[in-house]
Amino acid sequence: MESERKKVIDKAEAAGYLPLLRYLVKSSTVPLWWWRNSIQTGSSILHNGTLCAVDTGTKTICVTAGHVYAQYLAHIEEYDDVECQIGNVRIKLEEYLIEHDSIIDLATFDISPILVSGSGIRIQAAHTWPPRNLREKEIVALGGYPGSFRIERPETVDSSFVCFFAPVAQSSEKHSAFQLNLADSYWPDGSGGIEPRSELGGMSGGPIFRYYDSPIEFLELAGFIYEASTEFELIRGRHASCIIASGNFS
Repeated sequence: MESERKKVIDKAEAAGYLPLLRYLVKSSTVPLWWWRNSIQTGSSILHNGTLCAVDTGTKTICVTAGHVYAQYLAHIEEYDDVECQIGNVRIKLEEYLIEHDSIIDLATFDISPILVSGSGIRIQAAHTWPPRNLREKEIVALGGYPGSFRIERPETVDSSFVCFFAPVAQSSEKHSAFQLNLADSYWPDGSGGIEPRSELGGMSGGPIFRYYDSPIEFLELAGFIYEASTEFELIRGRHASCIIASGNFS
């Protein structure tokens, strides 16, 4: 990244603007993970993903990737000692399912606002629902909890949230894609970021926010991550418009 552009980004970081945007993205999410009670801490976690919540104006729905939920179902079928947690709340996820679609690769849930708030999620109130589809070259903020950053501890897990700002590289009627190019990425928070070809699994289910700068600046939830490719440093998202206000798929 060229030096002049870095200076502009550094100013936005120092002013607290970029940290606020990252907070807004992160606050709409919690890590989702499950583990086996009979396995000692350090190797008990079976899988993880990201869950986010939105108030569509009709109801509050929670969303994660379909393959994440499918893996959870496979594990509770295979083992009888599986516990699942979203943020701060243990939950039997299957009891709250609205709809799961393996083609769309999303799953939606009707979890009460009290449980959602208890999990640590800040419920996003949609400006309109459904939002319009993302367009190529629009700027988005997206994020999630890569499993490679996960640290397992007794009774809980430490999960680092990672947020990217990127243009929409490709958008069709059904999905969108974002090229990360980690080797040329810049991390103004001083964290050092993510090394190229780092494992991104665990971000699936994370939110994709469209960034507006006119007439006022704000973020609009516009999609959900359903695939994060380590090899190609590519994130693919499903448009939020595939979900109707009730949480079912259109």
